[in-house]
Amino acid sequence: MENLVLGAQFPPASVEQWQSLVAKVLARSGVEVADAAGAVAALTSRTADGLKIAPLYTDVTPAAAPATGAPGAAPFTRGRTAAGNRTGWDVRAHIADPDPKLAAEQLLEDLEGGASSVWLSIGPAGTAVADIPAVLSEVLLDVAGVSLDSGGEGAAAAEQFLGAATARGFGGHVLSGCLGIDPVGTLARSGDSAAAQALRAELGKLAPRVATAWPNLRTAAVDGLAYNDAGAADAQELGLALAAGVATLRTLTEAGLDVATALGQLEFRLAATADQFTTIAKLRAARRTWARVAAVCGETGPAAGQFQHVVTAWPMTTRHDPWNNMLRTTLACFAACVGGADAITVRPFDAALGRSDTLARRIARNTPTLLVEEAHMTAVVDPAGGSWYVEALTEAMAQAAWDVFTEVESGGGIVAALDSGWVADHLAATREARLADLAAGEAAIVGVTKFPVADERLLDRHTLPEPVGGGLPRIRWEAELEKKS
Repeated sequence: MENLVLGAQFPPASVEQWQSLVAKVLARSGVEVADAAGAVAALTSRTADGLKIAPLYTDVTPAAAPATGAPGAAPFTRGRTAAGNRTGWDVRAHIADPDPKLAAEQLLEDLEGGASSVWLSIGPAGTAVADIPAVLSEVLLDVAGVSLDSGGEGAAAAEQFLGAATARGFGGHVLSGCLGIDPVGTLARSGDSAAAQALRAELGKLAPRVATAWPNLRTAAVDGLAYNDAGAADAQELGLALAAGVATLRTLTEAGLDVATALGQLEFRLAATADQFTTIAKLRAARRTWARVAAVCGETGPAAGQFQHVVTAWPMTTRHDPWNNMLRTTLACFAACVGGADAITVRPFDAALGRSDTLARRIARNTPTLLVEEAHMTAVVDPAGGSWYVEALTEAMAQAAWDVFTEVESGGGIVAALDSGWVADHLAATREARLADLAAGEAAIVGVTKFPVADERLLDRHTLPEPVGGGLPRIRWEAELEKKS
């Protein structure tokens, strides 16, 4: 065993020899290829963004060795901190129920069951602003962080939360989480320019006060989910989130915050899908590209590390055969962990059907806990680092996202792109292309387009109100296919 050298019994082989053998296998399968290069082309696939996925990556792959740096250092590709998630990540439970009594009960059940913080939806599809103190009344705010998702009611919800926390004696350094004020996300989801403009003004007033009085609390959210929910491909979501982040950063610096403090006030919200490799690459590319934005603004220190709240993607959830959603969210949660997310929210498997039951909520919060406690996913910092495939895909994703970002910026910025319909048109084109792939069998939804359950009866769940709409659509692939059938 001491002299064991894996692969020593095999003669060395070149990439060209491997390609030649692949060409022979393809020929026997009826796939005609002209040469070895043709064999590689025949096995090369593309992501929804058009990024190439080659069948083999090696140490001589041109894009496989970009300058990724070390974890915790610019460009933060390999993680926001040097320790990565060695102590676990923030398991963030989502509470979105208009009934304040039920919301409070769900919240406590999740926190007692392993969640470490709460993501509280505010508005018609969540908690009313006036009910925030009651819903959070039993939460130890010095132990569990609170992040708000409040759309156009962001400023009122933030003041209500801060007032309730202060009245209970929680102030200063003990409060953590994010007030979630998001002017661009509000515009994207509602199409309400006046509400977004008002929110932008409120953010400018509130952020300096929060940065001084509650230093561990973030004020602003940058919602990439708004674009993913509308059918965006990964690089599109990332590029548009970058543009939204820059717009919000401008608001904060114009309010008087220095660049480092303004960067520390931002929390990015991104989607994780069952495509583990593109999700891993997206999160790594998100930090790399945001670090570039920060560097252009003069900041290369720790503040340039992007804080990521990652949520399992809404479009991939299904009403039919919903048990498969547990598998999808497990893959997405795994990818979010490997990609270096700071906080992760797993949607319950029955989320598309209505109010989730106790079992679904328990499985959702136990998924990340099991990955930490039993799969030891936090034992290694940046476990994908050094993989030729992941490094190459990360670089390609970053370049594609940067192209989207610079195109938006050259057209006047994300607000202009949303107001003009540029974002909606581009996402519609991507959405239709992805639906065509599903209809043609080039992509699949297990339990819906592949292996559906015969004579299935949908699970019975209490219907919940839809979130505020009027802007970009909020889709599920299953529902979009049903509309076309």
